[in-house]
Amino acid sequence: MKFYLILLAVTSMMACSEETKKETSTEEKDKVEQEVPKQNGIQNDGAYREFYENGQVKIEGFFDQGGKRNGVWKSYHQQGWQQSEIFYLHDKKNGHAVVFHPNGRPKYIGEYKDDIKVGHWRFYDEEGNLSTEADFE
Repeated sequence: MKFYLILLAVTSMMACSEETKKETSTEEKDKVEQEVPKQNGIQNDGAYREFYENGQVKIEGFFDQGGKRNGVWKSYHQQGWQQSEIFYLHDKKNGHAVVFHPNGRPKYIGEYKDDIKVGHWRFYDEEGNLSTEADFE
């Protein structure tokens, strides 16, 4: 009987422990793998990464304890160059945002508040020259 109680306790602890699970899904063109922190099969807080089939990171960021995006989220092109870097708070764009041209130079830089563009935004051509500026309230 004691053996069964110990076995039950160990099994219960293993079932509740956090694991990182790789999931593979097929989207329109890109097959991606995801490293998703899960607990009891439910999305949990922590680091999140999604991969292209070629192994390059597609997107990475963090979820808070409520399963919402928090902090900096970065997206990458299939060839490996960074496409964007955007800050989130409670699953909404809040703070600094940069989107890049394929050559690594900024395409535009600005700020968000609750998913809405605010403040001064700057837009650049591929050579890095300022092409447009705009102010948002």
